[in-house]
Amino acid sequence: MDETEEADREHPTSKIRSLAMGLVEIYGQALAPQGNNLKSPFSNKDCVYYKYTVEEYRQQGKHKRWVTVLSGDKIRPFYVRDETGQVLVDPASAKIDIPMDNEYSSGFGRDLRLRSRSSLNLRAAALKVFLG
Repeated sequence: MDETEEADREHPTSKIRSLAMGLVEIYGQALAPQGNNLKSPFSNKDCVYYKYTVEEYRQQGKHKRWVTVLSGDKIRPFYVRDETGQVLVDPASAKIDIPMDNEYSSGFGRDLRLRSRSSLNLRAAALKVFLG
């Protein structure tokens, strides 16, 4: 990270061993407490946080637009570990800055992977039942 990137940050990155009281930024490996893993809904991987948006491209006459048909996220408290120690993080009200790591698309001649499609179908069915 260069000086410009560091200056743009709200809080300097701290090592866990020397955390100050109040808002801080830390960097390390996220670990779920024993037995508290989440499973990402589309890849079924263990995680401590996920967020997804399912959009459908719709056309009505000359108007074309993306419409969100399903979205969700889930997060639980987790540990962050660096080379100096680990700390429990309660992510309520946290600013989460994680890049998207998976993107799936379908269309004419292309289809979603089976696992993603079945997960989406289950969620869409649950949404239909809930909304009637």
